[in-house]
Amino acid sequence: MLKGSRFLIISLCILLSFMTLFLSVGYAAITGHLRVEGEGYYNDPATIFIRSISVKSSNANVTGTPSVSKAGFVVFQHGDYTLNKQKDAKNPGGSITIEILVENNSDVGQYFLSHSTNTTLAKTTVVTLSGIKAGDLLASGETRSFTITIQNTHSRNNVSLKDVISTLNFSPDFDESFTEGATESIATIFANVLANLGIDGEGQGIVYKGKDIPANQILKQITDSMENVDTGGYMGNVGNATQDQKDLIAAIFGDNITMQIGNQYYSVYLLIKNQQIDGKGANDMVLYVTADQLAVGGGNWSNNAWRNLNVVPVYGLVFINEGNNKYTYCDHMFVGEAPVCNMGGEFGADRVGNFNTNLWNSTEYADLTDTSGGQITQQYITTNGELDEAYQRYIKEQKP
Repeated sequence: MLKGSRFLIISLCILLSFMTLFLSVGYAAITGHLRVEGEGYYNDPATIFIRSISVKSSNANVTGTPSVSKAGFVVFQHGDYTLNKQKDAKNPGGSITIEILVENNSDVGQYFLSHSTNTTLAKTTVVTLSGIKAGDLLASGETRSFTITIQNTHSRNNVSLKDVISTLNFSPDFDESFTEGATESIATIFANVLANLGIDGEGQGIVYKGKDIPANQILKQITDSMENVDTGGYMGNVGNATQDQKDLIAAIFGDNITMQIGNQYYSVYLLIKNQQIDGKGANDMVLYVTADQLAVGGGNWSNNAWRNLNVVPVYGLVFINEGNNKYTYCDHMFVGEAPVCNMGGEFGADRVGNFNTNLWNSTEYADLTDTSGGQITQQYITTNGELDEAYQRYIKEQKP
């Protein structure tokens, strides 16, 4: 009886196996194939990016098959081809024209700056752009089609573009709202530093150049790093400040000098200036803040004045010197603007990386004028901007 039960169990298992196999084969025979339905979505990157790129044309003096392919948001790679040397006046050097469509999918306008490559091309290589130029602003959501032509004009040497990487350089156009959003935490940290309370208000020092700097020595590090000018010393992390100054700013303000827009990160630029504000003699402390990337310059001297300057939003934070190394923060962000310049305060299309506080203009009090009595010439500027007048107007308005 026991053997019969075992035989019955084995038979049932075999039968169930065949039934499963039959059902599987039968289902496959009926359906033919398994279909999976659904929808996929792809979101464009929240930045400025190359929408499409292709070789538009090339002349006969090119060896290989000219090609380009996207390698990043605003980066493309050249294929294996060579621009041959110029043969004679009737046979110019190798030339290729690339057609590019870019789209600004970021939340801010983007200035076009330049085209650059990861390797230095021969000086006889001429790069020309059509449909876009340095300083052109692409609004948020705008697309722009343009061409880049690269030509070899050398009479003896070829130019290989194999695997050369090209980059389209853009800089965001930040308005006052971005600068305001980046300012509040910076003001709090600086007030703590001026009060010798450290960067956290509880005595935390910093690490700078491999050394521990205690809370009550941070301000001395700042003043020792300043460059002296007629209107007061200054230092900061602007584009062409010294690396020591940039490292000190980073050690003090940390992640607060970086902000994220979309999927891109941008620097917040600061200038700390020892400047007279309240009109009472001792120099006060001012923290100038901008989210603009200070990459677009401008300005020409005409009819005894600077004209066509590129002016960007700059906030002023004022800390009044009460004596005995005590400072009081004026809890107000002064809204203004200042022109882009280089670290020496010079203006021009290629003078970038800094902003000139001596020409800071209050947009909060439009009727103000700078009454410092300084001079504005082509060689130097000794005015101190309108921040002191804006501060004094604000304090007057607060009195009952």
